[in-house]
Amino acid sequence: METITGCKICGFPMEYRPNLYVENGICGACINAKAKKHIDFKARQEWLTKHLEQSRQLNWGAVDKNSYDCVIGVSGGKDSHMIVKRLIQNHNVKNPLLITTYDESTRTQAGVHNLNNIAEFFDVDHIIYRYKPKTCKQEMKECFEKYLNPYMLAELRLGSFESEVVKIARAFGVRDVFYGEDAAFEYGSTKELNIFHTQSTDELKFIFMGAIYPYGYVDSMQEARSVGFKDLQDFHEWYRQGSVEHFAQIDSIGYMVQYWCKFVKFGAQRTTDMATRLCREGAISREQALLYINEADHILDPLAKYDICQVMGISESHFDKIVDKHANTNIVQKDANGVWRRIKKVV
Repeated sequence: METITGCKICGFPMEYRPNLYVENGICGACINAKAKKHIDFKARQEWLTKHLEQSRQLNWGAVDKNSYDCVIGVSGGKDSHMIVKRLIQNHNVKNPLLITTYDESTRTQAGVHNLNNIAEFFDVDHIIYRYKPKTCKQEMKECFEKYLNPYMLAELRLGSFESEVVKIARAFGVRDVFYGEDAAFEYGSTKELNIFHTQSTDELKFIFMGAIYPYGYVDSMQEARSVGFKDLQDFHEWYRQGSVEHFAQIDSIGYMVQYWCKFVKFGAQRTTDMATRLCREGAISREQALLYINEADHILDPLAKYDICQVMGISESHFDKIVDKHANTNIVQKDANGVWRRIKKVV
């Protein structure tokens, strides 16, 4: 079997991520993880407290004591809990507005609990925005068939600078919108950990909390747990096949499929991302990460597949045909059971 050399530190198969920078056999994500040790996060945290106070004075609600301090885009997951907790406890935020864009896939029990908990625990306003359900499902089907990315447009409604979250922030005259990690930095596409999104303006700042505190899955989990967050194991409801953990991206079932689709197109998906991230954080070894990468990255959880097919209104056989159409046969091939597997083993 052919082999490919993974990152010397975490094992990530570096040929399989577009825009990943590499130096001396080490992936950009690992280089950036080390670079975070030299960032003065305490100074950034002190800056944030002052910045938020200045924003409150500039908000439309300067004369309205009930105006919102900031907007936080939340799914209800561990990062959402971490962001809200730290802003309220560490940065004098009194009245944040939480905004969630509704996911048409089936919600997990953990997801329902967490979304309720994040507003109830902190006793804050929470808007749940649901885009036209029939249109959304049709768009998911079209994006899946054309791009093998069912959530492409849905993600734009959540995370882009013209997202519904940002539109609502503007409508309320709020100047700061918070999100979690800067994915480009955390996954090694850029060397700069900037506090603001590049499309921020003087009137509206798009702030990465992962640039204020050193972002990590273990840290987020501990912070979230302390304020009532629960994961899939707490409800014994769904033991995801091919997954490294049970606490991330657990809000709905079908959502996980978009990550698996990256496997047949690029040769690596979320299983590899999570295994290598946990390796960088010291939770598992490189050898353990390689086991996940080689033995589990190809697995599509059957319940997730079923759920996304129900949402898009297609059969599982049609799903398979679309996957076959988009599969990059220079990277993956079908085994004797008709399962797409990576051609090269990562070592």
